[in-house]
Amino acid sequence: MSDIEVPTKRLTLLRHAQADQNALHDVDRTLTLAGRGDARVIGERLHEAGVAPQLVLCSTATRARQTWQLVANAYPQSAETIEVKYLELLYGADLEEMLELLQGLGEETTDVLVVGHEPVSSAVAHHLAGPSSQEAAALRVRTGLSTATAALFSYRGPWQRLDRHSAVLTALATCRS
Repeated sequence: MSDIEVPTKRLTLLRHAQADQNALHDVDRTLTLAGRGDARVIGERLHEAGVAPQLVLCSTATRARQTWQLVANAYPQSAETIEVKYLELLYGADLEEMLELLQGLGEETTDVLVVGHEPVSSAVAHHLAGPSSQEAAALRVRTGLSTATAALFSYRGPWQRLDRHSAVLTALATCRS
């Protein structure tokens, strides 16, 4: 492969599944029963869509960790090969912090799943969605991502250059039919 050829990368931004409102601290909120079911379904949908994360960046919030643990069930054969990093930064990250995190990824990583929160997940999705993006998906991320919904991107270029309108939002995956 020459220096000019850069493999297509995949980035998936997943909002955690539905969480209970009853917790002393927001970071400790757990998934509801419906949220647990939704997390399993979105895992299956991501797997069916060809999302095969090498790296998962997950918020340390309980609801995000639980979402990833249930999504991971869709990847039983490769669960031990997926690198998972639980990052406090993702709990309250803003757009710039998220971009900096993604721009710092190693080039050997070509499929990344981020399990995070609103409003930053949709803000990042809207920021990255370039002109070739799926129109309905691009319009929808402008108003926010529902729980257990993922924005799927393809990107050609080095991670360090990932920025405004540089990726293609190919689809939204949701647990709802």
